[in-house]
Amino acid sequence: MPNFLLRSVLVGMLLIVVVGLAVWGWKEWRANQDMVLIPDGPFVMGMGGDGAPLRLIEDPTGDRQTLHDERVQHTEQTAAFYIDRYEVTNAQYAKSVFATGARAPGGWRGRPLCPEGEEDEPVVGINQAEAEAYCKWLGKRLPTEEEWEKAARGEKGTLYPWGNQYERGKANTWEEGKHKPVSVYEYPGDVSVYKVHGLAGNVAEWTSTAVQLWTDEGRVVVKGGSWTVDGQEWNLSAQVLSPPFGYMNHVGFRCAKSVENEETDTESE
Repeated sequence: MPNFLLRSVLVGMLLIVVVGLAVWGWKEWRANQDMVLIPDGPFVMGMGGDGAPLRLIEDPTGDRQTLHDERVQHTEQTAAFYIDRYEVTNAQYAKSVFATGARAPGGWRGRPLCPEGEEDEPVVGINQAEAEAYCKWLGKRLPTEEEWEKAARGEKGTLYPWGNQYERGKANTWEEGKHKPVSVYEYPGDVSVYKVHGLAGNVAEWTSTAVQLWTDEGRVVVKGGSWTVDGQEWNLSAQVLSPPFGYMNHVGFRCAKSVENEETDTESE
């Protein structure tokens, strides 16, 4: 092959690699590396008014028993922290499966690759320990219940990320008719005052907060709405107590990170 043809082929291949890396890098910046700084200070947690927030006991199959939460509306305080802007996606989780040998979620049918066309959907079918291991692999951790609720509801404790009134079409809840997880980018209106996305619908999320039941069973707090709930009957004050070993098709996660020796007065984007 003449030298000029060889050079042309090599240049073409290099351009393909550069473009591919650029596209991959954009998605990584947007979905994997993008975190939001939540400032320190007080915020309103729980629910006041006519009723207490929902508190549900969930078994590994996803069946729920409704209880009344004894927590009333109150003020909590957090230190500053970072939290992922979007839920962890299938494409992101696949990287840890390859790199660490982590178990592939059940919906992947034993394959190390997520189903085609579902790369940007939030990963589900993993338990709390697996979610925590993924976050640790990236130098992060799961958020606490308090951190999650502050990121979702803001300092004033709104019932939905956008305010106190339910608005159909803003989140992937049951009445939307999807009846499954969708891309984390599909509902841009499901966003909090801190620009954290996907809180009122799509999938609920593991936290690091553990609760001991009166039956001596250990449960973990799961927060957020999902495609399985009626948006009008659900809000961000609700608390689900799930077994940490549960594999459920409506529960995913996002990671958080503590602020250490960094400026904490930077404004959220």
